[in-house]
Amino acid sequence: MILTLMVAEGLEAGLWTPETPVPVSNGAQSMGGTQVDLKAGEIHTLGAMMQAVCVASANDAAYAVAETLWGSESGYLKAANVRAKDLGMLDTTVRSVHGLPPSAGELPDQTTARDMAILACACVKNTLVMGWTGQHELVFREGEAAKQNTNKLLLRLPGCDGLKTGYTRAAGFC
Repeated sequence: MILTLMVAEGLEAGLWTPETPVPVSNGAQSMGGTQVDLKAGEIHTLGAMMQAVCVASANDAAYAVAETLWGSESGYLKAANVRAKDLGMLDTTVRSVHGLPPSAGELPDQTTARDMAILACACVKNTLVMGWTGQHELVFREGEAAKQNTNKLLLRLPGCDGLKTGYTRAAGFC
């Protein structure tokens, strides 16, 4: 979710536009978990990629966006950890773009419910974030079936207007 906030803030600051091209690398193509099945060499707009991230929870799109906007995964991670601390998320360490369980020998992302609440408060104040996360469905490629938002509360709970879902084996669905 911090990626989404940082992209929205960068758009508002004029660092990039929704039309900014986001090329897909081999690293983005090889992401696990939920995806929109990006292929290395494809290029999509930042706006389309953020919809994929926020509606379809597309790990491959998140990775491609992070690489493009911050130059590398490590560049994004440095920026994300700085932004988390700026927000007051003092017990958070971002170690991945996608939030997937770590590979053997790597540490997982770390956070607390309090820090997630701080992030959520910042996100709900941002109209771009709420627009992306409040979409009920997404057609990523012409001719493909619509992908339903992974936040099932959007369809089941009257008045629910967005934010992101997550899943890890340790935490379950959040």
